[in-house]
Amino acid sequence: MLPPDMISEILSRLPVKTLLRFRCVERTWCSIIDGQSFVQLHLHQSMTTNSYHSLILGSRKGLYSVDLDSIDKAQLIEPPVSSKGFDCISNSCNGLILVMSDPLVPPVLWNPFLRKYKILPDAAIEYPAPLLCLSKVFYGLGYDSRNNDYKVVRAVEFCSETSRAWVCSATEIYSLKLNSWNMVPVLSNMKGNCDKWDVHVHGALHTLMEDSSHVYSVKSFIIMAFSVENENHYAMMLPPNIETENVEMKLELLRGCLCLVCADNYDVNNIWVMKEYGVEESWTQLLSVGPPALFALTVLGKVMGSRQEKRKEKKIKRKVNSSSQEDHSIVYIMSLSSPFMPLDFILGPVG
Repeated sequence: MLPPDMISEILSRLPVKTLLRFRCVERTWCSIIDGQSFVQLHLHQSMTTNSYHSLILGSRKGLYSVDLDSIDKAQLIEPPVSSKGFDCISNSCNGLILVMSDPLVPPVLWNPFLRKYKILPDAAIEYPAPLLCLSKVFYGLGYDSRNNDYKVVRAVEFCSETSRAWVCSATEIYSLKLNSWNMVPVLSNMKGNCDKWDVHVHGALHTLMEDSSHVYSVKSFIIMAFSVENENHYAMMLPPNIETENVEMKLELLRGCLCLVCADNYDVNNIWVMKEYGVEESWTQLLSVGPPALFALTVLGKVMGSRQEKRKEKKIKRKVNSSSQEDHSIVYIMSLSSPFMPLDFILGPVG
């Protein structure tokens, strides 16, 4: 009989689908697989080896999932609540995805592979819109490794009904461990026109926003970040001297690094990577590619350096084009992460 630690190490290298079947083999295996320490071990193993990743593609027809390890088909998936396409999906984090069906309805924390979900409670604080103002709500999902807690960030922006100019913002955060919402301070220059937090990396969520300190000069942008550990906002600079006029920009995650994609009117897409997080001088231009940039970037992080890169790239394109006209995509890791906080996370370690 192998010791439990060795069994855990062997099982941690298997895909989630196989592990779910192995839970029925015997009670010892079931106990190991259901344990939170094994969930973390399996997640770490998958991230380290860049394995068991899936691509969610959004189109007018619905949401599709493509296994990036096999790339054999694009499978239609149904979110746990009614939605209006890909706009209902926020960023992914450790295999969990946030689903929003309506601004007035609480969001849902969802593991698409396990088919488990949790409806979050109503936000404790509602924001009365200022006079003659419009409001917009966007969400982000992050993991607080210091406190072993998943957190959801809810940001509300108010703009003038006539000029559409930014008026004010408010932010609150939900803790899965505490199962409650709390208000957090907002930076004075946090303004912009965004729909969701784009990237979760280095314990923080990131999005692009207009820099309010350049009101009377050429429009410029900054990266606004929110630390889910410290529960505070902070700003980061874009690569120096990049062109932002008539350029479409998007933040992405590439091999664990913050990445910026800039698409100009000529369909030339420049990809920048921040090699050392938080260091402006570490921004490096990786390459320039033609359309579709989103596809190129998504696949790049998974298969770059592989001998089968070209074959996989062509195969994904065929599957995607035959299944949907994809407008958006996110990569998520197939994990055992549950949208329900385990009891040992709430009580803390015993003994």
